[in-house]
Amino acid sequence: MTLHCPSDVLETLSAFIQGDRIESFRYDIPNKGALIYDVTAAKAAVVHGDIRARVAIDREQMVAIADRNAWDEAIVARADPAQPGIGAPYIWDGAVEYLLIDGTHRGVRALRDGVPFFADLLTDEAAKRCLLSSPVGMMPWDQKL
Repeated sequence: MTLHCPSDVLETLSAFIQGDRIESFRYDIPNKGALIYDVTAAKAAVVHGDIRARVAIDREQMVAIADRNAWDEAIVARADPAQPGIGAPYIWDGAVEYLLIDGTHRGVRALRDGVPFFADLLTDEAAKRCLLSSPVGMMPWDQKL
């Protein structure tokens, strides 16, 4: 399997080696590989306004996220669901979908409390800067839709 690795991966690895903490998110896709995002860079992109939109995540999606993603009860207890999560694009069944790469604990808390939960969707350019690796053809910029 061939993985797409952006040119700035060396910069990210260099920061890690120098002791800077880099938070990442890994999403394994059966029979395809893994999408791995630099969440630290994604948070910086949001701060800089590199978002396409802020969207509500519906209850069904939140249940699926809570079932699929790992989360810790102690972190959920102190999570603030008013702070939006971060979504990054990928291709699924020929369409652009968004993956919650940051905010699982806040989303679980929102689900439990019955309050809305939102996610800021990264622009393609911001997502490219945050992507550490992906299977070829899984990114919107890898193909024409």
